[in-house]
Formats: sequence, C-alpha cells, structure tokens
Amino acid sequence: MNNEYRPCLSTYLDLYLETTFPTFASNCTQYFIRLFVAKKMCILYQLRQIFHENLHYFRDALILLFRMLKTKYFLPILMAIAVASCTISGEQEEQLNNQMGNYLQSHNNGQLLQLIGLTQPEAVRFYKNQGDSLFIHHFKDLKDGEKTYLVDPTYREMKAEGKLIQRKYWVQYYTNTAEINHRYCLYALSEDGGDSWFFLREDEYANSSIKGFKRLFN
Repeated sequence: MNNEYRPCLSTYLDLYLETTFPTFASNCTQYFIRLFVAKKMCILYQLRQIFHENLHYFRDALILLFRMLKTKYFLPILMAIAVASCTISGEQEEQLNNQMGNYLQSHNNGQLLQLIGLTQPEAVRFYKNQGDSLFIHHFKDLKDGEKTYLVDPTYREMKAEGKLIQRKYWVQYYTNTAEINHRYCLYALSEDGGDSWFFLREDEYANSSIKGFKRLFN
C-alpha cells in the first residue's frame, strides 16, 4: 500500500519544490538587495549630514580668501607670513651680532686663530688640506701684499631650511690704498636654529670644491 502512494508523494514534492523554491529564492534575493541598498543609502545620508554640518567652515574660508584677494593687504600679509617663518629670536640675533663682530675684528686685526675658529669648519678643513703655507696665506687675506679689511656689514637676506639658517650681508672690502668691493658678500651660517654661527667670505661660499654643507643661496 505504501508503494502505491510513493509516486504520488514524490510527484507532489517535486511540484512543491518547483513552485515554492524559486519564489523563496527570489524573495531572499530581493530581501538582501533591499538590505544592501538600505545600508548604502544610510551611509550616503550620514556622509551628506557630515558635509552639511561642516559646509559653513568651507564657505567661511572661501569668503575670507575672496575678501583678502580683493584688498590691498593680501600681498603684505603673505610677505609677513614668509618673514615670520624665517625669523630668529632677539637673543639669537644678539649672539649673531656678537659673533660677527668678533669675526670682523679677527680678520681686520690679523688674529688668525680666532678667525679660523669662527670660519665654517668644512672651509677650514678644505684650506688646511692645501698645506700650511696656503692655509695661512688664505686667512691672512692679502691683496698685492696689502692687508684687507671688512667693515660696515649690511643685512640683505635670510634663508632657512629646518634648523639650517643662512644670512647674507654686504660689507665694504678694501685695503689701505684701494676699495676692492663695497658690496662684498659675507655669509653667516647656523646649523642649530640660530644658537651658534660660523662665517664664510664670498669666495669661500662660492667655492664648489668646499663640500660638506648645504648652500641655500645660489
């Protein structure tokens, strides 16, 4: 008797699966699609809320920039920012002035040991390697056998890169009988943010054979 109903039961199950499973699968697919879309819309809504909440900051910044561009103070403000980024403290300025005074005095009075101690170390090493005679002759800085002098430094420009600071000055450069250059360049160099300074004359700074330090001026 059971064997007589098996084909009918099997047929009924096959028919049920054929009609019900596709509907079930379709419903599941639609459910997951709707869930995915809902989550996506939720994220987009949250992003839109964040954008709208912060929109006034962007708007205010653009308005301020536009107003600055329309005023005559825009370029001075930029220049002030640039200058502020290349400044040293009053104490460091005083230290620089004292060291430069010592350097000029040592050069003008022929105090070679103090002059060498205030000269950029890589330059000292370079001239030392040329031999004692050329080393002493370089720092004596004679022109046609006459003593030279460096006076009246005038600050021209400063450049900085991290803790590396370099300042350019013009000095009057002459002998007892003739002026050599009234705009001779003298460079002050610091590698510790302005706490200590060394110096190079124009010809020393421009000498590409002297390695070991970075030149910020061309």
